[in-house]
Amino acid sequence: MTRRIANPTHQKTGWHSFSAHGFFSGIPLLQGKVASVDLGDGLVLKHSVSSDLFNGAAICVGKAATAWLLADAEALPIAILEAVILSEGTGSDLGLHEACDLISETVQQTIIELGRTAAYDLSSTLEIGSIFIVKRLEVRNGFRSAGLSKLLVERVLIELSDNFRFALMALKPFPLQYQHAEPEIGSKEYVTFWNTFQDDVEKLSCFYSYEFGCVSASHDSDLLIKNLPGFVGGRNRNGWIVNKSE
Repeated sequence: MTRRIANPTHQKTGWHSFSAHGFFSGIPLLQGKVASVDLGDGLVLKHSVSSDLFNGAAICVGKAATAWLLADAEALPIAILEAVILSEGTGSDLGLHEACDLISETVQQTIIELGRTAAYDLSSTLEIGSIFIVKRLEVRNGFRSAGLSKLLVERVLIELSDNFRFALMALKPFPLQYQHAEPEIGSKEYVTFWNTFQDDVEKLSCFYSYEFGCVSASHDSDLLIKNLPGFVGGRNRNGWIVNKSE
């Protein structure tokens, strides 16, 4: 079946305008060796994975994964993905939290939340498989009704599965139109902004839960997780767990 994709239009949404290229933020550069995969229906996936961001100094290996989804007759990507892949490492100079803080506050906060809600220490998860942390997932304005976010994430995981044994995916819903847009605390716009933001976070969380089959890491967390093929997961009274499939 041919995938139908509408032409993009420039518009304003929420608290922030789309930039001229149709994304809320810039288009990330592909790092290192770039692989290209023809997905059919006029779509091409380009993706890359960096070398170890910690240069072997941490107890984990961290690599940046970047992907573009391209369409015929479109000069710019129609969807982009930025992720971090954490795997078991052999270094000892940097702990897990220290290492992730070197990448970004977003990744560090994700790891802190994963650790807080897990039944066991995160190192036990890294021993059996890698954690795929979605930092940014964005489909270009005008292309958002074709299931492209799911296609992009799933195909990247498939393409990288020869080099990584993925156990868990984690992502924290954040509507990108709100970045750098928070009004001053105490201003008359702040309450409206915060209520609208909370509503949009809930909508995005529901979308990701439906689209990817994610669940909340705990009843009091907005972090979403999903065990990946070859692994089974769940929650007990101590938190979430993931194990190899038998």
